[in-house]
Amino acid sequence: MRKDNIILIVLMTLLAAFFVCSPALAGPAEEEKLRKWFEGQNISLIEVGEAARVVTNDELFPLVNKEYFKNVSDKYKPFNPLSFTYLSLAYGKEHGTFDPDMEEWRYIGYTNKDEAFTNFWFRPDFVPGGGFHIDRARWIEKPFYSPLVSQFLTQMGEPGLEDNPFLPDNPMVGSKLRQHIVWGLKALAIVWPEWYKFDEKASPIQDWENYVHILQPPSYWCFGTGRMFHQARDGSIWYLDVPLPPGFMLELDLKAELEKDSYQGKPGEKIDTTATFSLAQGYDSAVTAKLRLYIETENDIIELPFTPVDQSKKLNGGKYTFRPGESLAVNVSFTVPNGPAELVARIDPVFEKGRTIVEKDSDNNEDRAPVNVTLPNLLVTSIELAPEQGTPGQETSGTVHVLNKSDRGLKNALTVWRVRKADGSVYDEGSLYCDLAPGESKALPFKFTPDEGAFVIG
Repeated sequence: MRKDNIILIVLMTLLAAFFVCSPALAGPAEEEKLRKWFEGQNISLIEVGEAARVVTNDELFPLVNKEYFKNVSDKYKPFNPLSFTYLSLAYGKEHGTFDPDMEEWRYIGYTNKDEAFTNFWFRPDFVPGGGFHIDRARWIEKPFYSPLVSQFLTQMGEPGLEDNPFLPDNPMVGSKLRQHIVWGLKALAIVWPEWYKFDEKASPIQDWENYVHILQPPSYWCFGTGRMFHQARDGSIWYLDVPLPPGFMLELDLKAELEKDSYQGKPGEKIDTTATFSLAQGYDSAVTAKLRLYIETENDIIELPFTPVDQSKKLNGGKYTFRPGESLAVNVSFTVPNGPAELVARIDPVFEKGRTIVEKDSDNNEDRAPVNVTLPNLLVTSIELAPEQGTPGQETSGTVHVLNKSDRGLKNALTVWRVRKADGSVYDEGSLYCDLAPGESKALPFKFTPDEGAFVIG
């Protein structure tokens, strides 16, 4: 055989080996299929789940240097594309306890390492009692290096901690996982408020990546899952499943904004204004949100109707579905109340299983503007008595002089006069009503019968 033929055969063998061993890389078609599915287009879940597997493999390849999600797991369980109904990639079938009320299985399948993949939407195992404070618990640091945790997992019949490329020591992982973990802990408190509480700022732990054992990493499109471990005073160990939201969810940011920072008017005056609601660019899915506009007074909340400025945009019972980067301006009117108040615009995502959980910045979901009320300026300019001091046992006449310093007329303006004894107790009182034009003053008569002692009239 000629030497050049031998070289050609070797090259062809190497190329064939490359195509057999290399993972299928994601292309525009797979990404586009995912985006269209999120937009609500009718695409088979099997197709979408397979596209998510290919895309996620491409994303994880620089980290693991292999096709992480194969057609069959390391323990010979088949990949289940239908698991993407949970925005997750899992092997085998749903299993464990089935809750008929929630129509949920305890586990959605298995991870690539054959651990049970917990269903985030299945109710927690323990009885709720005011909420377990995740941020206050004493979690085992670096559980992936802990012999106690390894022994605990062995007793559970699950794989140990070896061969895990998703450790915080890996510079390609590190603190990048932190945001996913914190979002997952927030999600637990949002979805299961009777069971969990979480205050990120109050927690002594900030480097959460050092406390969560990653069973399956999150990707841009898919949930991951992890566990935190806690050792009780009696030495027993228990764990908390931590959902790890996909990267695109971390870009969810809805915003409400009023036209003005503050408003001013007279009681009963009608004020017309606008508010703008929006979904930030960068989120890869349409989001349905609940919109509210209301006046909040000291004792009441008054809901306000509103309509889109662009009449081609339609509301659905106070809800609107936003495309990424879309804004919705609405017209709203309110009547100035009699006392201090605030105009409030608020937007909240409509809870949608598997898609809408935690926002990037929930502080901008609400905008408040004080409504400064211009109250009538009615002055008492003087009080007169006839006779000046009054005679005990005889009726005494008096006059209260009032002035309307407001720039609007007053109807049935009330003036209250009181006669007090020297010790401050009220001896007599009465009410005087009158109409006053802007700038008008009037003399209002009143009468009372004094007894012995000194009096103060006001």
